[in-house]
Amino acid sequence: MTMISIIKPAINVKRPLYHKYPAQSSPQPAYIELNCESGLLTGNWNGEIGNAVPFSVYHGHHRRWEVSASISSESLTELLYKLASIAQRIVDGYEDVWDGRNRVAQLDSDAQAAEDEIVGILADYGEDVV
Repeated sequence: MTMISIIKPAINVKRPLYHKYPAQSSPQPAYIELNCESGLLTGNWNGEIGNAVPFSVYHGHHRRWEVSASISSESLTELLYKLASIAQRIVDGYEDVWDGRNRVAQLDSDAQAAEDEIVGILADYGEDVV
C-alpha cells in the first residue's frame, strides 16, 4: 500500500508557487499535485508556457488541482495536510491500466468521490489561500 508523503514548501519563501517568466504578463499557473504512483503530494507551478502538460498528467497518473499562485507558505502547508487523508483515498483507488493505446489512470468510485471532494475544498479556499 502506498502512503501519502507531503513535500512542504520552504518557510522562508513568501509565495512559493509564484513564478513569472520574463516578458510574460502573468505568473505561471500554480497547482497542487498528487503522484498516484508514489503518493507524493506537493505544490508547484507549471514550467510550461501555454497549456502543455506532461504525459503523466495527461493520462491521469499525476492529478493536478489549480490553486492561487499567491498562496503563502503557511497556507499551502496547511492545505496539503488538510488534503492528505483525502488524497490517500485517491491513491488507494488508483489503478494503472492499458486502454489499448496507452497506460492510463483509472479511479474507483471512492477515489473519484475523493477527487471531487478536493475540488470542492479548493473552490471554497478560492483567493483565501493568499
